[in-house]
Amino acid sequence: MQSCYTDARAIHLLTPSGTQSFYKRLGILNAMTNWYYWFSNILNYALPGLLLLWKDPHPTPSAVGNLIALTTYNYYLQSTLIYVIYSSEDITQAISYGTRVKEAMMYVDKLYQQAVENDKNSKYEDSDHVEVRDVRCETPANQVLLNSLSFECGPKDCLLIRGPSGTGKSSILRIICGLWPAPSGHIKCQQKQTFFMPQKPYLTNGTLREQFFYPDPPESSTMTNQMLQDLLTKVNMAYVLDRFDPDSVQDWANVLSGGEQQRIGMARLLYHKPSFAVLDECTSAVDSALEAKFYSQIKALGIVFVSVAHRTTVIQYHETCLTLDGKKGFSFDRVTLEMIEEAQNKDRATTLQKEQH
Repeated sequence: MQSCYTDARAIHLLTPSGTQSFYKRLGILNAMTNWYYWFSNILNYALPGLLLLWKDPHPTPSAVGNLIALTTYNYYLQSTLIYVIYSSEDITQAISYGTRVKEAMMYVDKLYQQAVENDKNSKYEDSDHVEVRDVRCETPANQVLLNSLSFECGPKDCLLIRGPSGTGKSSILRIICGLWPAPSGHIKCQQKQTFFMPQKPYLTNGTLREQFFYPDPPESSTMTNQMLQDLLTKVNMAYVLDRFDPDSVQDWANVLSGGEQQRIGMARLLYHKPSFAVLDECTSAVDSALEAKFYSQIKALGIVFVSVAHRTTVIQYHETCLTLDGKKGFSFDRVTLEMIEEAQNKDRATTLQKEQH
């Protein structure tokens, strides 16, 4: 891979030793300019005048003109040096920004090299179903979640990953779907036309309409107002058009609530209609009725998905279930009617307990 850096001096300036050297030179320049500032008036006006009068008590107009030119030159020199010192804060800030950019570029280089290495020793295979064989699941920080994970889903089977909080459900989801590399084993999973829905969807700086067909570029979209209205109705969010114009631009991440942002993520999935989706607690901030409506809609569209969800009742929309026990153990089962009823009873008990408190 060709290096991103071509100016060795610029890169040296961003290293710790280079930055230290820069600040040392800046301190010397500051001291010199302060000294020049205090003595500049004497050097600029008093001393030349005294020397001129000592040499010639009655100077000619040309001699006076030369003195004025000299003092003017010294004045501009003084102003320039003072401007450099006053700009030191901006220069320091630029160095700080440059250091961050350098660190980001180095990290991108590292990721690229890692991606190239992973391509050479790829443990992933494009397939119409999810199959995991002897995969060691660990986080990028090398925290081991499972020593050896193995299971196989059917071509149209949707998979639910469940377990106690903190067992690494989302981490294993990312490993299975290739967002995090698997250090060992073999994974079959659909690699094309895959849509990832995180718990907090990314919102662009564009218009309200652009939020729903992201990541498509604005110029390629043909979404009409009626299409937008229908899409919003599917996620119980049609009221937002009473608050905002479809082509208005806002800071949507701060204007919209967490539940509304998740509804935008749902609407994106319904708009793009991918063949495979990865759902990482994407309905945690909406009510159970909308969650059920959303899962019913994507099932009706024939979308195959792997999901992690906050509520246990979503198990009814899956054919298979991977259960983590929190002790680096797991079980893989076909979803049965008994499992669905158990999840529903547990949900009712939790709801009743909350109402009593």
